[in-house]
Amino acid sequence: MALNIILLVIIAIIMVLLDLPGLLKIEKKNKIKVLISYFLLLLTGFTLGLLLILEREPVSPTVIIERMLNLILGIGL
Repeated sequence: MALNIILLVIIAIIMVLLDLPGLLKIEKKNKIKVLISYFLLLLTGFTLGLLLILEREPVSPTVIIERMLNLILGIGL
């Protein structure tokens, strides 16, 4: 398991290093938005990969929507 986590970190670092030249060439007015979006997507992918490595499957969006509807409608309280 530790080897898989180390590999995940190495892959994430390689991805950032490969994308960095392209990210630095972006126009100044859009640079912050692009960098925030890029790192949010990278963090999301890293988190999902980590959860799958730890055998803790992420909750499906349908389950979250169902829970919200049940909460709003007062079902199952």
